[in-house]
Amino acid sequence: MVCTICNLNCVYCYANGGNYYGEEQMLSYEVVDALVRYLKQEQIKVEMVQFFGGEPALGYKMISYICKKFKENDILVQNYGMVTNFTFLPEELLDDIVKYGINLTVSIDGPKEITNEQRISRTQNMDVYDTIVKNLNRLRKRGRDVSAIECTCTDLYKKLGYTEQTLKKKIFS
Repeated sequence: MVCTICNLNCVYCYANGGNYYGEEQMLSYEVVDALVRYLKQEQIKVEMVQFFGGEPALGYKMISYICKKFKENDILVQNYGMVTNFTFLPEELLDDIVKYGINLTVSIDGPKEITNEQRISRTQNMDVYDTIVKNLNRLRKRGRDVSAIECTCTDLYKKLGYTEQTLKKKIFS
């Protein structure tokens, strides 16, 4: 859990805007350093590191720090992953996604009309769908793609007549 902060206010959020009904927090460097010491001391091989949040990309400096510290300390990580709304993608994070091979699961609610109705920016007038597509294109220009897409199917989704089959055709079209 990189952070309990999110930049979106999704209408169906189960995590109370990413803070899980608690205080908004960022993972601390001290916790990461203690974890690194433990993993190194015990010579533990890590199968998967999954960056999660709120919106983990908001903690991109911590993600970078974790990947760097694991590499510097010869902690073998077979896979890195991140579940993200993909609306915030600073260049430094994009570099790390490529460098460390971070696999991405992107949350998007299907076509533009549904995504923008259900996924609302907290701080700016953002077209969430177009922002996700823009960031997807930036990722693809770097020779990478997302590993998975997660959709939350609500009554709106059903009301507009979408099925899994039609959804697959509509996403990113």
